[in-house]
Order: sequence, then C-alpha cells, then structure tokens
Amino acid sequence: QTLNLVSAGLKINFFAWVMPGASWTEIRLSGIELDLVRDARGEWHLRGLDTGNGAASNPNPDDSALFSLGTVVVREARLNIADEPNAKHFKLGADELRLVAHGDFLRALARVRNLENDSAPLNAVVEYDRGRRDGRAYLGGADVDLAAVLRNYPLAGLVVERGGGKLQVWA
Repeated sequence: QTLNLVSAGLKINFFAWVMPGASWTEIRLSGIELDLVRDARGEWHLRGLDTGNGAASNPNPDDSALFSLGTVVVREARLNIADEPNAKHFKLGADELRLVAHGDFLRALARVRNLENDSAPLNAVVEYDRGRRDGRAYLGGADVDLAAVLRNYPLAGLVVERGGGKLQVWA
C-alpha cells in the first residue's frame, strides 16, 4: 500500500544530548490521508500508512518502525473514520499532529476538527506506555457543539441531540 505525501522533511537536533527527553530526529510529513475502519467483528484497522512489517508478519502494532523514529510531525492530516457496524462515517482534520516517542513512552498531540461541519476544534492528547501496554487519553475544547461533532453517533446507546459548552474527557 502506497503513502502519498505533499512534502516530507528531516530535522536533526544536534543538541538533543543536552536536553532531557529531546529527540535526535524529527520527521516532518505533510498531506497524509488515512482511513480508520471498524469491521463487522468490531475490530479497528488503520489503512493508508504501513505501520510495521505487514500485518501477517508482524501482528504486534507495538513493534512498529513508526514508533522508533523519535518525533514525527504531520501537517495537513486527514482521517476518515468508518464505523461499519453503526453505519457512521466521519472526516477529521488536523493542521498539525505530533507523535513523540521516547523509549517505550509514546505521546500523540493534535488539535482536531470535524471537516464535515463548522464545529469547534478539539484538543487531543494520547499517552501510551508500550512496556506496560497502558495509556491514557484526553479530549477537550471550548464552545463545543457536541451534537454537531457526534452527528447522531450513539454513545453508550444514547444520542446527543443538543448540547454545547466546554468539554473535557479523560480516559
């Protein structure tokens, strides 16, 4: 599967040795479009980016070469989400997405917006420890119209028809 990019670059930080937690390299990519698909069995699959040595030869996504690149910055990213069991589709965009890897610890940060309406953007942070296979996530924003963002997507069997304000969710 091929990966189409608008541009790509590499930044090398020669002073990383004096800054704790700094990456030696920063890969910069622009114009990536990915598909996140939930199949009929309820399993999620990422398409459009080879995140390892192939699903058949490397069933463990934690062994991905993507997670050993230091820092990856993606600009003008698009994510198409297809939840087939619920017949729901979303198109999300982020002006900048950062994936920072430091040993077993991964952190992804983005300001995400729904491309199908004028809803306010949401801040997203995901932290994951590959060694413990444990993580946490944050999603939040101000002036969020939850009904516009979710577009009748059921949450625990409930559908939001109207609602707005400040949103902060930790998981």
